[in-house]
Amino acid sequence: MARILIIFYQPIIDVKDAYGLICFYESFAKELSQNSNEVKCLNTHFLKQYTENEITLLDCEEKEKFIKQIQNFNPDLIFSFNNQITKEIIKITSCPICVFDADGIDFFAGKNFIKKYKDRYFMCSFYKGWEEDKYQKLGFEKHKVMFLHSATSLKNEKLEKISNVSFIGTKFSSISKTTQYKILEDKSIYEDLREYYKDSYASGDKFFKKYKQLFKLKKIDLYPLMDPRLYILQSVWDLGLDIYGLFWDALPAELFNLSLCCHNNEPKYTIKHNQDVYNSSKINISISHPQCKGYNFPWRVYDIMASDGLLISSYSKLLEEYTKGFVKIPMYKSPYEARELCKYALENPSYCKDIIAASNQFIEKYGRWESNLKIIQDNLKINLLNISNLKKGSYMVIKFSNDLNFKTSGNKKRDIKSRYKIFGYSFLLLLAQIPIIDLLINKNNRNKIINKINKYWR
Repeated sequence: MARILIIFYQPIIDVKDAYGLICFYESFAKELSQNSNEVKCLNTHFLKQYTENEITLLDCEEKEKFIKQIQNFNPDLIFSFNNQITKEIIKITSCPICVFDADGIDFFAGKNFIKKYKDRYFMCSFYKGWEEDKYQKLGFEKHKVMFLHSATSLKNEKLEKISNVSFIGTKFSSISKTTQYKILEDKSIYEDLREYYKDSYASGDKFFKKYKQLFKLKKIDLYPLMDPRLYILQSVWDLGLDIYGLFWDALPAELFNLSLCCHNNEPKYTIKHNQDVYNSSKINISISHPQCKGYNFPWRVYDIMASDGLLISSYSKLLEEYTKGFVKIPMYKSPYEARELCKYALENPSYCKDIIAASNQFIEKYGRWESNLKIIQDNLKINLLNISNLKKGSYMVIKFSNDLNFKTSGNKKRDIKSRYKIFGYSFLLLLAQIPIIDLLINKNNRNKIINKINKYWR
């Protein structure tokens, strides 16, 4: 069978286990290993910052050791989520690289690699019709684009219902100062935002195009402005809401009901964690990311549909199309609709039972991993499926000696050299604020200085 390297970027969720995989990556790795493949998982959080294209967080010795490990492993196939791969890994391997669009093209790193090494690159997407018009522009050849379906390894377990409504997810970043200033300059955005929150599928693209151009911002900078998580969770918190995930304890004091009353800081991220929460909850709510634009849906949707809890989801045209004639998933387009659906479900357990049963059947027929592996196998001519299961596979997470620095402080220990560089770049930034001198240092160079400070500060 095949030697497979899975690459992704995942923040540390559990300080007791810095290498713990979130549910989806664990599921994918286990499914591959259960089919007799040898799998290694690499979290580039220990190698670099998200957008960087090369290794910057390892010292020379650790970097050399890591490169030797990848060379010895000699993968037959690399799966790279959001193209989280580095220049070093590309140079020491020669196998196909399959990119998964975990969060959409706007979140891809190393986009220049795709055209440069297009003979090696393949694209795997779970969402047909979402961004496929952009794949060829990035450098993917049309015949190398594969459309898969979302998949899960979770199972239905009859557990005691201890929660009315549960949500597992990250609290995303706040609106930047730059975006705030733009909003204050043009208050007509409020009406457009109102329309967006009424129906993100109908107005999402229109909103992105208008304000990307008007505000001179990247699309990704608009995402915090268009994230409905707080509004949705605020609308249902008093129904008995439990929130799991990162950064909810950093909410402003005015949202104490979410951070103090609803947030459970116990890490919930593995297959078992998710399976236990979803099966022990009457309702599991899914809130889509802004980049979904009312069309596609998060990975958690199929996890919930496989469980004994009811899925209530943000409206997704694609999910509606996939499940048509099989199960009618309750979906909302506004915080008010989310609340009404939750209230109805809590008052009508038989309604929940019927949808849960149909959802489970849908997952067994259309939501497991085997058919996806078959598609990849047929396209790449690499054997990924072992029907006989005579030979056992394995999977492991690549570990580093610098993990303690991430566990304890979230930052890399700063040596003397890094401190001097921080001081030097900070001094340059200070000079850039002085009249006349500031004319000699343009905006691009200032941004480069700030990036350097961030690089050595982490």
